[in-house]
Amino acid sequence: EPVAVAADSLEASVPSNFNLVTLDATTVGELKFYGQGAGSLPTGNAIVQDVLDCATGARRPTYDFSRPLAYDPALLRGDYVYRTEALLGDAEPFGEGAVVVRGLTAEAARALLAEALATDPTTFMAALPPTGEGRTAEPTQEG
Repeated sequence: EPVAVAADSLEASVPSNFNLVTLDATTVGELKFYGQGAGSLPTGNAIVQDVLDCATGARRPTYDFSRPLAYDPALLRGDYVYRTEALLGDAEPFGEGAVVVRGLTAEAARALLAEALATDPTTFMAALPPTGEGRTAEPTQEG
């Protein structure tokens, strides 16, 4: 889902078909991984290499599915900003023409988006990054 980032952040400056993934871990702090992503040549090269590896037996991936995995989306909550004319229940003003709803699960945020789209088809939603060092969950005025 879209996530709002500060205009002067590294995440907002990723060009063309490059990707940047930011992870925030308790023991090591913030980690950023940057590199070329999807595009016709990188994707085509990866597919051809995978086919060649399978055909020659050069690389055989192994997967361990013996341990069951569990995911509880209710454990992950965040703040979501909506640019909409629709009236949203627990929304707080968030800059001009936008509101923020805090503490939603991703499922609840998408349900609220669907509700808003029924009233205002131009509604836009984005998750706000968690507050913390170097991040903001308040609207900024670009100069």
